[in-house]
Amino acid sequence: MSTVLASCYLVILFTGNQALSLILVGQVFLRVFKDRGIDNVVLTRSLEDSGTLAAPLVPWGAAGGVSSQLLGVPTVQYLPYMWLAFLVPMFSLLYGFTGFAVWRAAPEPAAVWPAVAAT
Repeated sequence: MSTVLASCYLVILFTGNQALSLILVGQVFLRVFKDRGIDNVVLTRSLEDSGTLAAPLVPWGAAGGVSSQLLGVPTVQYLPYMWLAFLVPMFSLLYGFTGFAVWRAAPEPAAVWPAVAAT
């Protein structure tokens, strides 16, 4: 999960686009989570913990620009008040390292073919 968090942060920093970070990183890691048997809910939570909360921290992104203009201050000035954007990813990392709240995906049922009756 730490790789998902870091990837979201990097995509937001380079593109400034929150939606791109969620979609791109989500699609890249979907197969990895499925192969490891981790539920998609954990991937979604990790994307939200990093991609959504970090967007207002990037001044050249839409969320950062809007937040900065609405508050009338630079991003650096409201940074200390965004404690949730720093606290939530820490818990996400803690969950990933301890395995707490990392749910396993339900096994996919085997394909059942209807019996073909010989006529």
